[in-house]
Parts: sequence; C-alpha cells; structure tokens
Amino acid sequence: MTSEAESALKLLIKETRAQADSVSWAATMLQESGVAPEDAHFFVETLNAAAAAFGREVLSNAEHPSCSFCLKTSKDVLNMVTSPNANICNECSEIVTRTLATKRGEGKLLAWLRRGW
Repeated sequence: MTSEAESALKLLIKETRAQADSVSWAATMLQESGVAPEDAHFFVETLNAAAAAFGREVLSNAEHPSCSFCLKTSKDVLNMVTSPNANICNECSEIVTRTLATKRGEGKLLAWLRRGW
C-alpha cells in the first residue's frame, strides 16, 4: 500500500470513529461522493469481505479477547464483555446504547404524534 493510501485510510477511520452515527455519515459520504452507485457498492462489499477476513485472522491469533465489532483487544479498552461466540468492548457498547436510545426516542415521538398533540 502506498503511504498516501495508508494515510487516507487512517484519516478515514479516524473521521468515521468521531461520528455519533457512523453508518449514516458513511452513507451520506458515499451518496455525496459522486461515484457511480455500482462503484460505491463494490467498494463497500470489498471492505466488508476484507474486514471479515482480517477479523478472523486477528481473533484467531489474539492473546487477549478482542471486540467483535471494533477488534480492539481487552488490553486496549476499559471493559470487555466476552462470550463463547462474540465479545463487545465498553466503547462499542456505548455506541449500541446511544443508538438504541435514539431509536426508542424516535418511537416515543411517533407514538405521541399519532395520539395527537
């Protein structure tokens, strides 16, 4: 990998981690990039396949339990909840908690609007 591509990838990862809703941010970024939809799809599918392969390798060689979502090891985070088939770190758990709270909030707002003011 060229140093330019490596720097771009590191910057993209850093920016993605800084987002409150990284999925929506990434979807918007892809939509606004101007690339053809089939190229965006190819890129995302390639990243998914690469992440799965990378994750399997990291998890099989890890001395410490790794988060199934971000792949950080237990030595790199405050807490790790482990199970036989998956692990989640405190950082990813926080993202899940915020996402669920947002979704619950949207549901309450819709129910309130349906009932009438």
